[in-house]
Amino acid sequence: MKSSTLACRRSLVCSAALLTLFQASPARAQIQVDVNNRQVQFGDAAPVRIGGRVFIPLRAVVEALGAEVRWSGSTQTVFGKKGTREFALPIGSNTAQVNGRSLALDAPARLIGGNTMVPLRFVAEALGANVDWNASEQKVAINLGGTGGVEEPASSESVSGELISVQPNGNPPTITMRVGGQRQTYRIGAETQVTRGEQGARGRRVDADQLRAGDQVSVRLAGRMAEQIDATGSTSSTGTQNDRTARGEVIRVVRNASPPLLVVMVNGARQTYDAGSAVVSHRTGRRAAKVTGTLTDVVVGDDVVVTLDRTGQIAERIDATHVRTR
Repeated sequence: MKSSTLACRRSLVCSAALLTLFQASPARAQIQVDVNNRQVQFGDAAPVRIGGRVFIPLRAVVEALGAEVRWSGSTQTVFGKKGTREFALPIGSNTAQVNGRSLALDAPARLIGGNTMVPLRFVAEALGANVDWNASEQKVAINLGGTGGVEEPASSESVSGELISVQPNGNPPTITMRVGGQRQTYRIGAETQVTRGEQGARGRRVDADQLRAGDQVSVRLAGRMAEQIDATGSTSSTGTQNDRTARGEVIRVVRNASPPLLVVMVNGARQTYDAGSAVVSHRTGRRAAKVTGTLTDVVVGDDVVVTLDRTGQIAERIDATHVRTR
């Protein structure tokens, strides 16, 4: 009788475990990855979210981009190559090598079920691709033009359109904009001059990371390189910038939520944003240089500028300034 009861209990435990596994599987499969508008089929190795970061199977994505990839078991390192771009990615390291230069990662690569999983933005930085994460649709769009991820400019010397995104720390740094209904991406050089101002006002010199999605931009080109970027932020009748940014003081950071949340006091109102996939930079003092970081570097009391997606609920970028002693 005891043996029968014990066997029954074991059966129930196993059934519960299997049920939990099957219930968890769809969440992994919900993340879709498109490469050049074609969906990547991963099989058993599906993209996942870990600690608020989106991780994707490296081999399937890299091969879909037409690159070569090989694995060194002795050094636990993945090597990849596409055209003149080469990278070396050690498992568990926060640093990769791209064309012989060190590249800091926002999270280390890891092995899951024998598959190399990398943080989403590594693909953009290693292969020059343009990567977009749509958190509301759980969809990743990776696009790589015939010029290594940077599309050929129009025949004119300047282009104008709506700013989609800026990758100031990319390899190479890029600006992506919508020109005549089409997405265009251009390189940003060390000598590129950037200005930004409100409608009807003269722009002032700014860093590229101060540009905001939705800005109207005019870009003067030299080949595929942006020589001058002039941006105008739209303004509503109340004088509030309508560039999908929120400025305020951090009152809470919920890092262990799914997704992680950032709570900010904006104009006297409490606002909560999905911060799971945001690019984070921080600095100590307003004159200090910005440093790329993670959500763990954002603390209560920080002044922040949060760049939001079109829904106004998901943080695409968080720029934090430490104004108080921790």
